[in-house]
Amino acid sequence: MKRSTFAALFAISNLAMVLLHIHKHSRNIELSFTKQKIEAQRAALVKQKQELTHQLQALHNLREVKQFALNELSLKPAKISQVKKITHDTTV
Repeated sequence: MKRSTFAALFAISNLAMVLLHIHKHSRNIELSFTKQKIEAQRAALVKQKQELTHQLQALHNLREVKQFALNELSLKPAKISQVKKITHDTTV
């Protein structure tokens, strides 16, 4: 009886070890796919950051601002005769 109990416990423990090994392997595969997905998202975000940085630099470019004002807003450059000088009196 002891021998059959030992054999049963040995078989159950071996089966448990195999199942744990399979679970570990499947979990590693799942985490690998998750890692790849996160790395792809990170690469997309880095690319988007670069594009937004280039857009910001273009928006700070004075020539681009002038072209936008002329083309999109239909503004015209101010003439010297339209500029008025305002003096600030500090003796008030």
